[in-house]
Amino acid sequence: MAAGTAVASGAPAALLLGEPSGVRRAAGELADGLAVVHGFANFYALTARPDPDVLARVDRLKGRPEGRTGSVTTVPSLVPGLFDWTLLPAELPRRQVWSLMEELYELGPFGFRGRQPAGCRGI
Repeated sequence: MAAGTAVASGAPAALLLGEPSGVRRAAGELADGLAVVHGFANFYALTARPDPDVLARVDRLKGRPEGRTGSVTTVPSLVPGLFDWTLLPAELPRRQVWSLMEELYELGPFGFRGRQPAGCRGI
């Protein structure tokens, strides 16, 4: 698969994400609850809407147990509500974690994992 392409589940052909029509199509597929595979850094990522039903389908697709925490890539303003920050060990201050995340965001998009608040499976 060429860099910058995405394949939406159920789509007959690859989309070029560098082209506006490919971006629109991939966004439409995500909005419709489908998953989209796309290049991300030096590997391919499977992206889906953070809806419990959609994520359960992605878990089944990947052959993993339902409810397993996936990786998240989002904008900084949504990070505070993503995780249960009370689960950080006392020796790892929240400010230290936030500082690291801010530095990573300065480099560009990145994905990360962590324990989410009870009942939350996504943004």
